[in-house]
Amino acid sequence: MTENFRLDVEALEQVALKLGGAEECFAAALGELNVQLAGADGCWGDDEIGKAFEKKYCGSAEQSQVSAVELGEVTARVPSVLRTAAERFIDVDQASARKIDQALAEEFHN
Repeated sequence: MTENFRLDVEALEQVALKLGGAEECFAAALGELNVQLAGADGCWGDDEIGKAFEKKYCGSAEQSQVSAVELGEVTARVPSVLRTAAERFIDVDQASARKIDQALAEEFHN
């Protein structure tokens, strides 16, 4: 077990803010990608080669879109998770400091 653990809460908050902005950019990019993909749907034609391409492409493309949406949802939660982690760290750190203060006060009074 490590003896020391340090966390720069202010830096963590800055990261959370940046990630919040990144999530908005990601959502916008995903929306644009979906528009582009919808516009290209069926461009491969309905001949034998086109149908073979569609069979291989559409399933994986749809799964990729679902995965991208899920990634966006996870990305959207990261800033909140980081803030919660920082708050818990602060709470634990303050509780530990109170215990140390109390132990020292008891030691000096004995």
